[in-house]
Amino acid sequence: MTVSLNAISEMMDEKLSGLKEDVGGLKEEMSGLKEEMSRLKEDVSEIKEDVTQLKMDVSYLKEDNKKIWADLTYVKGQMAELGGRQIEMNAKMDLMDAEVRGIRAHLENVTDLKIQLMAENIFPATSRYIETTKEVNRLREGFDLVSRVVRKHSEKLKYVEERVRMA
Repeated sequence: MTVSLNAISEMMDEKLSGLKEDVGGLKEEMSGLKEEMSRLKEDVSEIKEDVTQLKMDVSYLKEDNKKIWADLTYVKGQMAELGGRQIEMNAKMDLMDAEVRGIRAHLENVTDLKIQLMAENIFPATSRYIETTKEVNRLREGFDLVSRVVRKHSEKLKYVEERVRMA
């Protein structure tokens, strides 16, 4: 078996040429993979930036959420306080309603009756007042007349008394 070196070299070249083609294809594929990896790295970098921004946004949202919860807690406290005040106001309104009903009943049962009695008696009382006033005026005139007569008689009696003493 004498195979010549040339023949071995040719056989090797044939076999290697397939391998060279395979290696060339692999190199092309590797180059494509490198490009894809480069694009993936860029995409991952963008995703990292987006994730960083999302983390910041989530942080702000958490702060806002805490503020909202604090405000909500405050509002709940205010609502509870208002509820208590409303209960107090309702109780006071109930008392006022009861007082108003009592006042109305008093007006109806007591005051209205008294006003009615006064209205029924005002005309007769007014008539009596007018008649009494006329009578008082007549008595005053009579009293004035009697006073004048008594004064004149007193003067005359003094005059007579003085003359009797002098005589």
